[in-house]
Order: sequence, then structure tokens, then C-alpha cells
Amino acid sequence: MIHERPLGVVATIGVVIVGLGVAYHFITAQPRQSLGDHPVAMGTAAIEITTGTTSAILSAANMAPGDVVNAAFTITNSGSEAMAYGMRPGVVSAGGEALATALILTVRTVGSSCADFDGTVLFEGPLGTAAFGNDGDSRPLAGATADILCFRAGLPVDASDVLQGAGMSITLMFDGAAPAAVR
Repeated sequence: MIHERPLGVVATIGVVIVGLGVAYHFITAQPRQSLGDHPVAMGTAAIEITTGTTSAILSAANMAPGDVVNAAFTITNSGSEAMAYGMRPGVVSAGGEALATALILTVRTVGSSCADFDGTVLFEGPLGTAAFGNDGDSRPLAGATADILCFRAGLPVDASDVLQGAGMSITLMFDGAAPAAVR
């Protein structure tokens, strides 16, 4: 089902990165119309991490059932030693729990490109439970290299109309550690 929006109304997803090594602080993806599960916009963010935790606040607003937005995250190991990292959910904004449960997030490795969205799936499920690399499947990252991750968030076409236009934010935690020690 195609959901067309009036001009001037856009769905947005934004990211604010806080913590260690902030490289970029906000993205927004603004679709002009919904095309079911086809991407309609692309944003980018960069996260610089060595060891410790860096957080990214992911926000969604003005989405309607059937909307899909995309983002590319570049995770950079700015140190000289190999590390591993994982991602886990943090706090969901007050009143945003229903939208965080309804939004389906897929995180993939870059594959041929984020626009093609054909990499290996690292996570697929409700945004509020987004996690990978915390159960022995952490992402290895050599020193002075980067990993590109492709994010796609969509509000299913059968989502409640009550969620239309709703907003929320969630803190995503990126944990970097020695290769065998990611939480």
C-alpha cells in the first residue's frame, strides 16, 4: 500500500551521538511519500569509538503506517589496536514505548551499498529491542579502520493509526572493547 502525504509533512529519523569521540551529531531522513517497504531517503552518521561506550539517540517523528526511512552509520576504530563492538538498546523517551515497539528496525552490514540494502543482517525486530554483538557475536574492527552499517526503520502498513504522527527517541549504546570482551 502506498501512503502519500500532503506536501510539507515528512517522516523523520534523527540521530544524536554523545559520549566518546563524537564525529557527527545529527541526521534526518525525510521521505516525500511512503512506498511500502522501498527506501525513500538516506541519511548518514559517523561514530568514532575505541573502548568504552558511545551512545546515539535515535529519534522518529511524523511517521505513518507504511513509511520507511534509512540511515548509514560509519563506526570508526580510531585507535591502533583491534577491537570489537556491539550495540544495545538504552532508554526510550517517555510516551514513546508504543512507537518503539511498532517500528521495525533492520541493521545490516554495508554489502554492495546501503542503498541496495543487501548486506548481512545483524538485527531485525522492534526498534526498542535493537541489539547485536552482545552474545558472543560482536563485530571485529581492526585498528584505524571503519565499519559501515545500514539502518532501515519502518512502520508496518498494519500499524495502528494511533501511531501516525507520533514521536519517540531511544538511546542506542555502542560498546567497544578488546575483541573478546564486548558486553
